[in-house]
Amino acid sequence: MAHSDDHSASIVPTLMLLLAALLGFMISNSTWSQHYQDFLASKISFIVGDYPFLSKSVLHIVNDGLMAVFFLFIGLELKREIVVGELSNLKKASLPIFAAVGGMVVPAIIYFSLNQAPGARNGWGIPMATDIAFALGLLSMLGPRVPKSLKVLLAAIAIVDDLGAILVIAFFYTSKIGFGYLIGAFAFFAICLLFNRIGINKLSLYVAVGIPLWYCMLKSGVHATIAGVMLASTIPLAPKRQSTAKLLDDIFSDKASPLDSPAVFLEKSLLKWVNYLILPIFAFSNAGVQLGTVSFGSISMGVILGLTLGKPIGIAGISWIAAKLNLVDKPRGTTWGHITGLGFLAGIGFTMSLFIGSLAFTEAQYFNEAKLAIIIASSLSAVLGSFMLLYLLPKQSK
Repeated sequence: MAHSDDHSASIVPTLMLLLAALLGFMISNSTWSQHYQDFLASKISFIVGDYPFLSKSVLHIVNDGLMAVFFLFIGLELKREIVVGELSNLKKASLPIFAAVGGMVVPAIIYFSLNQAPGARNGWGIPMATDIAFALGLLSMLGPRVPKSLKVLLAAIAIVDDLGAILVIAFFYTSKIGFGYLIGAFAFFAICLLFNRIGINKLSLYVAVGIPLWYCMLKSGVHATIAGVMLASTIPLAPKRQSTAKLLDDIFSDKASPLDSPAVFLEKSLLKWVNYLILPIFAFSNAGVQLGTVSFGSISMGVILGLTLGKPIGIAGISWIAAKLNLVDKPRGTTWGHITGLGFLAGIGFTMSLFIGSLAFTEAQYFNEAKLAIIIASSLSAVLGSFMLLYLLPKQSK
């Protein structure tokens, strides 16, 4: 789920996402199961004149289209954090980078060590992912007992984790490349870069060029969601002569304003669409798995152990080692127990793990096994992380 600077605002979207996934899971195990599958497999075609511009199943439109908008939002968050946020200088960024990298590498190693078969090993990226705003939603539910520094750390880890997911999708989960379309995508990307370079702040121009950028990326074989990140990187974060203080005021205000920079305006405008529509639709469409058709195996064990154990070991363990080497400082007001609890919450893979799973496995048997494992692992991580933090956090944060 997408996250905002007001972490308490993520509680309601968290519940909506959970209910949407639960609904998809229940329908797929009911007498309506075949209707559910038929609906997701039904084709929607877009025809321009006599040319079949696009013909995709409902599921592909959700995963390639709606999720491209989600990754556009992620890209805008990533750009903001790098320019003026928690990743804007090395001192602030060092701990989240070490923690996030540990939280990606250790789960991948655990999964890969259990899955050497050619088909199954493609899922190594699944336990690397974190539905970090789902974790932020649970963290917010613990109330004022949670130190602000812990929330900031989790949000910063989120951004690095999102960047890792983007790189994994782009370089490791890409099908056969159509170089003509890929060149076209980069041509449209270059136009957006030129707009930025010459100081164009009209958002509609970036969106107009972003649509054919997305289409070319979709046809190229590189996953279409990468187009969202590419477009986000070109949209101006601050108009010329805007001070950093003014930019920060814009970012932390609640509602989109015409006076915001294009990137800030678009991020604010997309927030509710992403949280209340796009991610619940994705969860409903992808969480359906028929229990009678799934058997537990090495894929399940790799995903469950990777998320529930690999995440806290990677995040807390690598952070502790980095602190002992004086490479990072532990956030004020937190303990290593708090960071371990945060690591368990980061094991809630859910949305991002389901998305990477859909790219990793074309075989329904493998993907269904991975989906059920993701649901189980995410639930375990939520319970373990919440109870650990409830036990360790003071009755009232200072």
